[in-house]
Amino acid sequence: MVSRYEEDGKLPVLVKEVLDSYRGAELNDAKAFQWRVIFTNQTLGHEEVAGKCTRVDGAVRFLWSNDFIILVHKPTFDSATPLEKTRIIVHELHHIGKDDHDEPAIRRHAGDFCEIPSHDKLSYKIAHEIYRNLTNLKEFTTQDEIGMSDPITALVEE
Repeated sequence: MVSRYEEDGKLPVLVKEVLDSYRGAELNDAKAFQWRVIFTNQTLGHEEVAGKCTRVDGAVRFLWSNDFIILVHKPTFDSATPLEKTRIIVHELHHIGKDDHDEPAIRRHAGDFCEIPSHDKLSYKIAHEIYRNLTNLKEFTTQDEIGMSDPITALVEE
């Protein structure tokens, strides 16, 4: 039986490397709070295809000492390119925000549905800027990429 959730010790290492690699202010809130990231094999819904960031509250927050949980849809992540894997992580980290009292809060897509592209463009911009330098990204190489001499270079050359 396939587990609904799966911890992979390499995933939080990659997420931390993403945070450490990006120098811009857009991910500073994710650097300021405690988070936990795990894979899920279950669908996240029609709006959250690849990942979902949720604020943890109350007793669970106290017991876990975490402010957010990030779920990454494993089948989507496994089939993604290195750039897209990085974009998924960046996108979910960008949902980590602060409220007016510097308490953890989910940063929603601004405005209506038409504003989602700007959020996604930012995620792609950041991912494109850093993904080639992520040494831990190779831990998540897809089967298709194993045959390539350098999967990241091959993607750029396409």
